[in-house]
Amino acid sequence: MLGGETGSIAINDGRTVQTSGSLPSVDEVLAKYLAAVGGPALDTIRSRAVKGTVDVVGVSRGGVIETYEQAPNMVSTMIEAHPLGKIRFGFNGRTGWTQTPAGVKLIKDPELLAAIKREADFYGQFKLKGANQKITLAGLSKIGYRDVYVLDLQSAKGPPDRLYLDAQTYLPVRSNTVSLRGDVLVPVEIYLDDWREVDGIKYPFSISQNMGRRTLLVTIKEIKHNVSIDPKMFEP
Repeated sequence: MLGGETGSIAINDGRTVQTSGSLPSVDEVLAKYLAAVGGPALDTIRSRAVKGTVDVVGVSRGGVIETYEQAPNMVSTMIEAHPLGKIRFGFNGRTGWTQTPAGVKLIKDPELLAAIKREADFYGQFKLKGANQKITLAGLSKIGYRDVYVLDLQSAKGPPDRLYLDAQTYLPVRSNTVSLRGDVLVPVEIYLDDWREVDGIKYPFSISQNMGRRTLLVTIKEIKHNVSIDPKMFEP
């Protein structure tokens, strides 16, 4: 019906990684990534407030998400969407905690605590070298139409994250990691798109989080820097 030709269609999903050929060094890739997301502008901010909406694909639309961050390592995130209910989690620089409809729990498990500390690192998503014990350039791959560099990020605890950077813009396309949902860690595949500049720093305003049986679509509506945040926001 479409010209009479048959044959398989290649699906570029980032799972095939080419390790041969000429590749840049890890330091070269990290330097270009840091420059792409904002470089020196990052050192001008000490707090961040992010607000957006959450759609649970195939289930509900119009949920809300709010995240408040204070350098060097405090975070509080609230998600409210059907059927998740209202979930909060945070780290106050010392203690990690979660709040679900069942109540508040302090995080004791070392792996859970390491995950929330990683999310609380104010500059960690930008300054990758300081936030990870080891970074390896796995090779070159392709996601959709984009050529991507594949980085494996090994933190002090837990499995490595895999980050895919656009080989042209050096902005992240996808991240394979684990994330805190309620009081459990779940594998999550995150797609990042619609990059916009706020005060000289680039952020993805469209974020898709695939957690196996559930996918969340987060649309960022507002990002503000250097706002005054009540310290109680980070407490359990």
